[in-house]
Amino acid sequence: MFYLGLLGSELVYEDVFSVWETIWAAKHIASSHFVLFIALALVESYRDIILSNSMDFTDIIKFFNGLYQILCLLLLSSCHIFSVMALKF
Repeated sequence: MFYLGLLGSELVYEDVFSVWETIWAAKHIASSHFVLFIALALVESYRDIILSNSMDFTDIIKFFNGLYQILCLLLLSSCHIFSVMALKF
């Protein structure tokens, strides 16, 4: 539900489509848990803001719902998945 809210709130259709297409493709290519890498990218990218504002779970959800930089986070998520793939071999 978190991802539906994150990806569906006030974003351009093309951005949402790109994210969902990548999640779907990653399930078949790299990992069935690619959404966890997106969550990791979110937390990693905004760690300092979250910690400096002492955000609780509700604050973090509200904060992420206001983000518009999905494509940058998608790129970082892709980097994480490739790092994990490199560990397997």
